[in-house]
Amino acid sequence: MNPVISPPLPLAERYERFRDSVFAGAEEPTRLPGFDSPLCELDLQSLWFCGSFGTEFKTEDGRAVKITDFGSWNAASGPDFTGVSMTIDGQSIRGDVELDPDVRDWERHLHVSNPDYNKVVLHVFLSAPETQKHFTRTASNLDVPQVHL
Repeated sequence: MNPVISPPLPLAERYERFRDSVFAGAEEPTRLPGFDSPLCELDLQSLWFCGSFGTEFKTEDGRAVKITDFGSWNAASGPDFTGVSMTIDGQSIRGDVELDPDVRDWERHLHVSNPDYNKVVLHVFLSAPETQKHFTRTASNLDVPQVHL
């Protein structure tokens, strides 16, 4: 009896299955000091946009970041904030900012393969696993600085 061989899955479906197996059950609620319940991403975006987290940060690799203009809050698909002005280690930069409750959301939400996120110049997140280092890269394979709030 010959075994039945299934055709290979499309690349996108293989990646989705891989991603789901790696991140299964990994989404945890995001809690901030002073808040009784977890915050949704929309709440986090609101707090970011009004400056509640401040305007000066350090990237994960130690560079100074200063937000000079929070840009436009994007209610459509794509990065959360567009046209953001900032300095990173004194260099003026203008681009998009993505805010996620967890650093792993960059992969979970498939931003890594979405060309709409190629203009992201800063990935801001609230939580990250202590045991793993995560990188933020665009579909063009450009490294995006990360800020852990």
